[in-house]
Amino acid sequence: MFAYPRNSAFLWGHRGVPTQAIENTLESFSKAAQSNLPGFECDVQFSKDGVPFIFHDISLHRMSHVSGIAAECDISTLRKIPVRNQDHPEWGQATIPLLTEVLDELPPHMAINLELKGMFSWPKERAERFVADLSERKLIDRTIISSFHHDYFPVLAEVAPHVVLATLWKGPIPTLEQALHYRNAWGVHHLHWEWGYFTAQDVAMFQQHGFYIDVWGVHCEQDLAKAVLMNVNAMSIDDPTWGTAQVVLRLA
Repeated sequence: MFAYPRNSAFLWGHRGVPTQAIENTLESFSKAAQSNLPGFECDVQFSKDGVPFIFHDISLHRMSHVSGIAAECDISTLRKIPVRNQDHPEWGQATIPLLTEVLDELPPHMAINLELKGMFSWPKERAERFVADLSERKLIDRTIISSFHHDYFPVLAEVAPHVVLATLWKGPIPTLEQALHYRNAWGVHHLHWEWGYFTAQDVAMFQQHGFYIDVWGVHCEQDLAKAVLMNVNAMSIDDPTWGTAQVVLRLA
C-alpha cells in the first residue's frame, strides 16, 4: 500500500509539469519524471463509451479549438481533438491520453495520484475495471485514488480495499468527525486540502488521529515553504524547481 516517506514532504507534479508542457499530457508526465519528482497527479474522466482518459475540465473549450463536454464524446472523437496551452502556442499540440497509456509509461520510481472527476456514474463494474487496470500493471502500491466526489468512495472501498483513497476538499477543511466517519466507513486516511484554509494546528490534530494531509493549490515557492513548515505530508506543485532539497527536507 502506498505510503509517504518520513521526514520529507512528498511532491506531486500537478497535472505533470504544467509550467513546461501542456497539462495532463504524456509529455507533461515525462517532464515530471525528468525533474525527479517522486510522483504526479492527473485527472481521470470516462468517455461516452466508457473509456477512461486524462483531462481536467468538464468543457473542452479551454484546452482545444472546440466546445462541448469532454465526457459526452466517445473516445475516438476525443482522440482526434488536439489540446494546447493558449498561453504557450510554441508548445504545439498534443493528444488527450488514455489512462492505460499513462499507466503503461509510468516510470518505476514514480507514484501516481489519480483524481476522479465528476460527470459520470460509478457503477461497480466500472470501478472493478478501473482497479484491474492498476492491478494488472502491479501499480496498486504506487497509486492514490482521490476525488471531490465522495459518493464514489463506497463503491471504491468495496472493490479496492487495498488501494489508498483520498478525499479532496475545496475551501473549508472537514471537521474531525467527518474525517473519522470517512475513515471508519471507507478506510480513508488521506485528506487532500486546499491551500489557505487550515493552520499548522489543524495539520497536527488530524495527524495525531492517523490522517495524512496532502495540499493542493500551492502555486509558488513561498507557499511551498510555508506548507513544509506546517509539516504537511505532501503537496501538488506546478513547478518542480520549487522543490529543492533544502526546502523539502524537514529538520529532525
